[in-house]
Amino acid sequence: MANLNELVNTDKLKKQLEQFSDFSGFPASVHGADGEILVKADGNTFAEMLPAVFAKAGADNIIKGILRTKNGGIFAINSTEIDNFPKIFSAVYSESDIEPGRLKSAAAYVSTLTQGCLADNLVSAAHSDLYCDNVRMLRTFYATVEQSPISIAVTDRNGTIEYVNPFFKELTGFSREEIIGLGFNALKSGEHDREFYKDLWQTIRSGRVWTGKFINKKKDGSKYIEDAKIAPIIENGEIVRYIGIKTDITEQERLHELLEESNQALEATVRKRTEKLRTAYIRLKENRDLLKKTQKVARMGGWMRDMRTRRGYWTDEAFAIFGIERRPEAPTVKEILTATHPEDRDKVREWLEALFGYTPEREFSFRIIQPGGEERIITSIYSYDFDSNGKPYRINGIHHDQTEKIRTAERIEKHEKLLSSILLSANVGICVLDGDCRVEMVNPEFEKIFGRRTTGAGSLFTDAYPEILNSSDAEALCDALRSKTPTTRMEYRFTLPSGREKILTISVAVPKTDHDPVTLITASDITELSELHNKQIEQEAMLIQQSKMAALGEMIGVITHQWQQPLNAVGMFSQLIESEFKSSDLNAENLREYTAAIMSQLDFMSQTEKDFRNFFKPGRTDDRFEPVSALEEIIDLVSVHYANSRIEIRHQLTCAADTPVHGSRNEFKQVILNLLANAKDAITAHSGGASGGLIHVSCAETAQEVIIRIKDNGGGIPENVKDSIFKSYFTTKGNSGTGIGLYISKLITETHMHGSIYADNEDSGAVFTLRLKKASREV
Repeated sequence: MANLNELVNTDKLKKQLEQFSDFSGFPASVHGADGEILVKADGNTFAEMLPAVFAKAGADNIIKGILRTKNGGIFAINSTEIDNFPKIFSAVYSESDIEPGRLKSAAAYVSTLTQGCLADNLVSAAHSDLYCDNVRMLRTFYATVEQSPISIAVTDRNGTIEYVNPFFKELTGFSREEIIGLGFNALKSGEHDREFYKDLWQTIRSGRVWTGKFINKKKDGSKYIEDAKIAPIIENGEIVRYIGIKTDITEQERLHELLEESNQALEATVRKRTEKLRTAYIRLKENRDLLKKTQKVARMGGWMRDMRTRRGYWTDEAFAIFGIERRPEAPTVKEILTATHPEDRDKVREWLEALFGYTPEREFSFRIIQPGGEERIITSIYSYDFDSNGKPYRINGIHHDQTEKIRTAERIEKHEKLLSSILLSANVGICVLDGDCRVEMVNPEFEKIFGRRTTGAGSLFTDAYPEILNSSDAEALCDALRSKTPTTRMEYRFTLPSGREKILTISVAVPKTDHDPVTLITASDITELSELHNKQIEQEAMLIQQSKMAALGEMIGVITHQWQQPLNAVGMFSQLIESEFKSSDLNAENLREYTAAIMSQLDFMSQTEKDFRNFFKPGRTDDRFEPVSALEEIIDLVSVHYANSRIEIRHQLTCAADTPVHGSRNEFKQVILNLLANAKDAITAHSGGASGGLIHVSCAETAQEVIIRIKDNGGGIPENVKDSIFKSYFTTKGNSGTGIGLYISKLITETHMHGSIYADNEDSGAVFTLRLKKASREV
């Protein structure tokens, strides 16, 4: 083995072994075929065990490269063979049983160091050191590339693969034998377009390094993402090859996407919680100015105390709550006790002592007195920060002024009691249903309507009150309850089990609340009121008929006057027939003329009688009519009669003849006749029967209404009775008046014709104005 010292720079090899041992932690050495030590690092005492281990181990075991010692250690052996030179072994040692592959890789590296220091027979001694360094460096580079945990590939200038390191197969699934001599088409996933690869080739062919990401396809078809750098290899100014260094970043990209998703989810959660909670702590993270405003509105002030130094910090609002002047450091315990209500100072002092000694309680309430003398109620809410040993070192909290909250709660309690009292004493039935239409509460009036106490709380409304379904309106009510549709007052008729009919006015409301939805049913028993209303309708009908009968005397006078002239004419023509018959002057032509004249007068009298009978016919026969023709009929009917009373009726009817209004034609005539009769009586009383009486009737229309005015010159309505003339049984005519004419006129106009009537004085008399809504023209 003397030749070893001639061909190997043992000093340099020893130095390299020591550097390797210091770096890796594995003691390294070089041995002969029988295990004798040739070179070892200083301090390597384990190498001396190897000769004995070699002696006991068989040749096969030594070649396999793993030898174990009695003390539990392990050697990794790697042989080095050079032509015309004895076999030597490189060894590394580990005291613990580590992964063999790792130890073998270390032994292989020591072999490269040894081989790098062996000179070739053809190399002169003068160049042996340089040769050793170059060989060692090349072997080191090769070992680095081969053992690299990243994918390295070398192609020719056309992109044909010439070399890939072992990690290439681990990354792509393609072995060296499968991929060398091919291009990278087998790895293309189709995710990149032609422009992508065009840019890549333009970059590297120009001599620059291309950096980017590939989404490629493994041998098994699965996709992966790699971060790549592709650089040209230039020799003598020309590109001869390309080298690609690629790192698998699939997991990084996946984690990045997950991180982005997590960030987005976190941001969404933070936004949502910020909107809901609006707490001072989150506001502080988002915006300090907003936190100050929030604290002021919420009457919350933040504070912090270091338990070790007892120094602390208070926010502006915390100072403002206590009425203490703002300053950088927190108030002292003495200042806090001074601001505390005298009756609470002892318990606050005890709380502060327990606070700095760590207390499991996290909330404390007490009273303070502000400088202005106002008493406030404060709740301090706090938590601890702990060090790595689990020991509390800082207290974080807020002072919350709950005075208004407590006072509001007291007011709410007061209002709830008041509401309960109102519900109990209300004369309207009230039933509250939950979101499923189940009974939550009913008041006594609701129970009174149904004649029993409610025992069905929690039951469906229709189960608790099944009789409510015994109605033709049941479906509409149930639809409103199911759909939570508010309804206005609706008249609801149903039959109780006793057979008695009940009439209610029912309203369904769905109040807007922050808690669970409810439906509010209000009900009023109008059974008796409805009966009274029906009686009132009957009475009104009777009054209307009485009013017609009251006008009968007026109309009889009109008819009498209307018939007087026709009767005189009939008598005259009868006498002419008799006279000419006796004198033999009556011929057939004269007889026909006299007979026709008599029949004409009789037709006029018959029509007058028919109009009279229709006018006083009970009931309402139509729901719309044209007021112009009705006015003309009334005026034609009474004009001659009124003229006998020295009263002239003038009319100006500018309404369209076919303009309809709501109501009954007969009832309208009755109203007009009442107003004309009152005007005639007023004129007669005012003038004493002298001439010059005048009644003016006009009819005009707007887009929506027909306006009728009846004006007289009868002196007007006394101011002291003007507000009473439309009341029932009120009259200014003494025993000659019934007091129902104007009352009935107002009732008909407002109730039956959807209009209005009012009276006023104008010039030298009264004027009555009717405003009637137009009805649609029937097609």
